[in-house]
Amino acid sequence: MSPREERALALAGVFQAAALVHEAAWQGKTDDGAAEASLGSLFHFDAPDTASVFGGARGVGLGLRTMVAHLTGRAQPGEIPVMRYTLALMHLERKADARGGVWEALHAGLRAAERQRDGFGLMHENTVAALAGLYADHVSPAGARIMVEGETTHLRDARKAALIRALLLAGIRASVLWRQLGATRWSLLFSRKRLIDDAEQWLA
Repeated sequence: MSPREERALALAGVFQAAALVHEAAWQGKTDDGAAEASLGSLFHFDAPDTASVFGGARGVGLGLRTMVAHLTGRAQPGEIPVMRYTLALMHLERKADARGGVWEALHAGLRAAERQRDGFGLMHENTVAALAGLYADHVSPAGARIMVEGETTHLRDARKAALIRALLLAGIRASVLWRQLGATRWSLLFSRKRLIDDAEQWLA
């Protein structure tokens, strides 16, 4: 797997988290398999490659499809916020990286949340709440708050709000990976055709 191919998967991870946030905010539920892959990526500390972070390339299939739709201009009008969330996550990740101690605190917090995952399960409300707390405590204060649009009933529901924050944390994790693989803020603009080609190849 080349670094270029891995970058496409990492970016798909950001798009997937953004798409799941959009789903949770408007529908009150998400694609279970995709949500498990995204939240599960937070606990893959020493994965040998990018695909393994998501439990295999299929784990980020929703993200790959979403990425292709947005980069080719074929996304539906109602899905426009997904691109905004994607760009906001990448911006917030850079802001968090500039603050000392954020990643160390997150790593320690994820190790603690790992015990909850082992005891209750990945998608259990206790685990999700722990992940949401890490986002709220360590990432969100680093930059401009990501304003999520959706149905008021879902956004005010404590469990759904926690899921949204946990998914935002997964998006930050994928954005870190995207940057670690050599991508910059300009890569999304100047490597668009390559990213589309690589994403379509993964989907095939």
